[in-house]
Amino acid sequence: MPDIQREVDNSPAGTWNMIRTADGFYGFQAARHTGVYLTGASRGAALTLQNASGDGSQDWRLVQQARSRAELTRARYLPGLITAPRVGRTVQLDATMSHPDGADRPAPTTGRAYGLTPRGRAVDLGPVPFDRSGKGTVTLPKAFVPGTAFKVAVVFDEAPLIWDAAILR
Repeated sequence: MPDIQREVDNSPAGTWNMIRTADGFYGFQAARHTGVYLTGASRGAALTLQNASGDGSQDWRLVQQARSRAELTRARYLPGLITAPRVGRTVQLDATMSHPDGADRPAPTTGRAYGLTPRGRAVDLGPVPFDRSGKGTVTLPKAFVPGTAFKVAVVFDEAPLIWDAAILR
């Protein structure tokens, strides 16, 4: 993964203006030289700074990175996020409860869910749409073994990560 900060003015202090496009991508415009954008001609190609282009080479999709066990702190624990202590592969989630930090979850919204196996391996469970009542559902893959404890963390764009634990029946 390239360090895009160094792509601006060959300086580690370079900054970007993130510009959201109509189709959900982002463009990275150099903050000090606003006429150029971060450009990638093809997957794996070197990044360059180029004038604005409409060919898609300056459209970037932001992807959440898998969560780690270290992020599942007591302050981010939300008991009741997983609606039962023992669950099947389809796990009901309830994000309506107040988070310990006091942040409310706007509903409906979509979060990104991650499952953590007993050995701490993070598994991306994908986007989770939450309805107006704050309820959502995730499905655990076969990496989760019946009879073992696991954790589910949910990340929202505008709120801190929340998590809970349960046992897979």
